Amino acid sequence: MAAARCTIRQHASINELPQPAWDSLAGGNFYLSHAWLSVVEIDSRPPPVYLAAWSEDDSLVGALPVYPLDEPPGNHLADPAFVVGGCVADDGWYPALCGGTRIGYSSNILVSSALPASGRAAICQALLDALARHAADSGFRSGSLLYLNSEGAAQLGAAVNWPLVFSTAEAVLDIPWASFEEYLAALTRHRRANVRADLRHFAQSGMEARLVRLGEVEREAAPLAVNVQHKYGHQSSPVRQVRFFGDCARHLGDEALIFGCFDRSELIGFALAFRWQDTLYIRSAGFDYGKLTRQGEHFTVMFYEPIRYAIEHGLTRIHFGTESFAAKAQRGCAFRPLWSAASRDRPFSAAHLRQLSDISKDRLRSWDESYAAVLGYQPSVAWEPAPAGQPA
Repeated sequence: MAAARCTIRQHASINELPQPAWDSLAGGNFYLSHAWLSVVEIDSRPPPVYLAAWSEDDSLVGALPVYPLDEPPGNHLADPAFVVGGCVADDGWYPALCGGTRIGYSSNILVSSALPASGRAAICQALLDALARHAADSGFRSGSLLYLNSEGAAQLGAAVNWPLVFSTAEAVLDIPWASFEEYLAALTRHRRANVRADLRHFAQSGMEARLVRLGEVEREAAPLAVNVQHKYGHQSSPVRQVRFFGDCARHLGDEALIFGCFDRSELIGFALAFRWQDTLYIRSAGFDYGKLTRQGEHFTVMFYEPIRYAIEHGLTRIHFGTESFAAKAQRGCAFRPLWSAASRDRPFSAAHLRQLSDISKDRLRSWDESYAAVLGYQPSVAWEPAPAGQPA
């Protein structure tokens, strides 16, 4: 497909945009899929808008979901002022617009892979310009794109006034094995012994690991998820969580999976996962902390049962998300950097740009100190974003 002029239009709902064409743009990224964004749209207040790039023959060739944030969210990991600017206080960021996925930790600008590099870059810039115009026209003080994967970081590489800041990383486990025993054999001796100890303790606990669909247990799972969210300082409620899980179950159906830990018929812990194409995405967890016996339940539902499932169903990888990096490294995960970028109504001064650069370098140095020995390389050296237009 040759580069062509495009027209940017705003749409009020993901349902106004054709699912096959949208999912073709999203590629393998579940968190930008039509089905997932349908769930996120229901959960979003104020509602999002969708910037869509249409070619001269009325084909969808690019898109960017955009979510208004009137004030900082309860979860600081979704707060652009924190993720990009390193501060929790507003400091001139709000009201804000957040482009890309709002619930999820892997994002990029949607653009047709059939276009040449110059055409893809032009559409990315057109969508960023449309985001800036929408912010200016509607009185927003900043626009941001959070948790950009390597593709997204490369897309922002040539953008003007969109400085990139290292945010965190996502843990990914590729699945080349034909059996769980082959997976164990691929681990180091020490790590393999730890996994076997977890499995032995769980077998002795009297608990049962069982796979069910989210729609079967959404009401039982919701308060357990809230327990975990409150433990880590995130705002939520059982009522909201039941509603969110219900929306997930309706829109994602059999692709929304619960790897559950059961005490007879009672669900006391789980990992929620979404199967998308050849990949399993571990989304969240829930536990009844008063009933856990601490005998491997957490690692069984969060790691070992999903790994077994992926092997048995011929999947190629598992996305384990962010946080708890040491536990994920011990179980064989690799890490991929995630970046964020922002633009404000008043362009960043030279002092602000130096501050953002220092935040990014400090975060990378912290990764060097914490994980270089485990990873066998220095993230601050290996994780520079790929230049725009080059493969990530």
